[in-house]
Amino acid sequence: MLRATFMGLVWLAVQAHGCANWRPPPPVKPLYCDGSRFVDDTQFSDAQIVSLDDVPFGQAVNRHGDEESLVMDMRYPNPAIDPLAKRPVIVLFHPGAFDENNPYREDTQSELTRRFAERGYVAAAVRYRLGFGTYCAEDDQGVAAAAYRATQDGRAAVRFLAANASDYGIDPDAMFVGGQSSGAGVALQVAYLTQALADQLFPGLHASLGGLDDSGNDLSAAYTIRGVYSDSGAVVSLGMLDLPLTAVFLVGMNDTAQPPNEYHNGCTLFPIEYGGLAMAPHTWANGGCTQTFVDPKGGHLPFADRDEASWVARAFQATLCGTCASSDQTVTQ
Repeated sequence: MLRATFMGLVWLAVQAHGCANWRPPPPVKPLYCDGSRFVDDTQFSDAQIVSLDDVPFGQAVNRHGDEESLVMDMRYPNPAIDPLAKRPVIVLFHPGAFDENNPYREDTQSELTRRFAERGYVAAAVRYRLGFGTYCAEDDQGVAAAAYRATQDGRAAVRFLAANASDYGIDPDAMFVGGQSSGAGVALQVAYLTQALADQLFPGLHASLGGLDDSGNDLSAAYTIRGVYSDSGAVVSLGMLDLPLTAVFLVGMNDTAQPPNEYHNGCTLFPIEYGGLAMAPHTWANGGCTQTFVDPKGGHLPFADRDEASWVARAFQATLCGTCASSDQTVTQ
């Protein structure tokens, strides 16, 4: 892969992007750079992890016109034994193709949140609004509206965590997002998508659903998203990937649900989408530490949670310590 970085142009792109929540990385924090903290999964035992389910962070109107409570599940080291008063947070979004009946919504990434918390992170798994009608039997606005609502909910969840950072021991300058399949797409839009680009990609949704940052709650707090990870995810525009964020892509080369390169899913009015291998050159060229993990024989969601958590945790810790290095790795499960 040919790569070139022009940081002056990257900074101009950031200014043009207009993302109020991106700021230059803070100075390296030595407590984040311990060789085992945030990397070793034996930092905290299950008994030392605080588990909070159904934490409310807002409410919003769902596709049926009803008010829906927005909740998240949280896992983090017990503050009574954790030497750090503030910890980085990873906000997760579940898979399930925006289907209202998908089973992943109730699981809410419990295994991944536990694995991140054992390493010393605060981890939150968001339940976002679902539903869109009949797949491929309507125009693309049905699924687009579902993705838009999910992004609104993701932004509301991040605002909630930043506004309540002291309650959960969160460092709002060290926030990360990630997800699997459709949840990875949500995470990418939470991290990168501007309202201006959303209005171009999804005309009419701003007027009907409100702004990306105007739903769920009216909380306001400064925060910085430092990185994102995508397991078998995709975006509808490579142009949104213009911030110098750390990006970790997990892909299976035999993924037929969301292939790793450019693809079209066959629904007539649906847009072209771009998988992890299509996204990686763009995140790298825009100054972001970019790591790809590729299973040449893998399908959709090819990697075990233990491996996913390990790779992502290491990349995010390196981001906080200023040592993240771009890489392409082939891993056969």
